[in-house]
Amino acid sequence: MLALGICGLLLVVLQHLSQAVDYRLVMHELRRLTAREWTAALGATALSYLALVGRDAVGLRYLGRERAASGAVDRCYRRFGAR
Repeated sequence: MLALGICGLLLVVLQHLSQAVDYRLVMHELRRLTAREWTAALGATALSYLALVGRDAVGLRYLGRERAASGAVDRCYRRFGAR
């Protein structure tokens, strides 16, 4: 019940904060981005995800659980039907 209340409060706060965002202005600025800027942004995002996975791998290795990561990935693929 507490979690539901926190989620409701979070939705109200996010709704209030999003009123300050002008959709048309955001779209205008996104359309102004060059291909080089899009590429840099996507590359930085990919690098961020790789760093996150690398940090997890180092943590698992430190704990001596290298095989746990591949097992978790395998279970995830099986659960969601990816082959």
